[in-house]
Amino acid sequence: MKIHFCIILYLLTHIDIDFENIYSGKENFLFEKWPFLIPKLLTLMHTNIKDSNSRELLKKLCNQNSEIDLVYVYSKNTATNSKRIIKTSIAGARNSFLLLCANTSDLYTKIQNKVDSYYEKKQTLQLLIWIIGDEYMDSKEFFIYYFNTYYKFPNIVKAVDLCFKIFNYPIQSELAWTFLQKYFYDIHTEFDVKSSALISLMSDLSN
Repeated sequence: MKIHFCIILYLLTHIDIDFENIYSGKENFLFEKWPFLIPKLLTLMHTNIKDSNSRELLKKLCNQNSEIDLVYVYSKNTATNSKRIIKTSIAGARNSFLLLCANTSDLYTKIQNKVDSYYEKKQTLQLLIWIIGDEYMDSKEFFIYYFNTYYKFPNIVKAVDLCFKIFNYPIQSELAWTFLQKYFYDIHTEFDVKSSALISLMSDLSN
């Protein structure tokens, strides 16, 4: 497999054009709404997060106001036992949303291992966000692996935006992606996962 980095402008432009053709006027909703979500979500997290590691991350997040930390804490707390979705652990939900790598060499190795594993199971590897750093708190590099190509992004929000626009949601983190779809992009379909927790979250954030 040939491994290389590439300029993402061409890809992003064409994906945005296709997305706008289908969902006119909604292509920039994530970027426009993101700053307003953070204070609301932090307030809810203070009350609802029970996992000790996530609560510790939340304390640091409040001090640093880091986008990557918010995505990480949120993705860890979207595991669900919905009948439509397989019951998954917090770690399983998180790892289908984003993964941490120590360096680029580790990135290549982990992606190749995942590709090989999915190939053996005759499954398709869905997109997820790969982060390089010693820990989630200090990550500065963000990548998406797509059709044998590594795309680098300037921040976590742009990586999330691209993933949302071009892939089918992984089962383990379907609830998290459905929240992004409904809350940020205001897209609602008959195929959306049904979840009382999601309905409650949407209601709380709308207040």
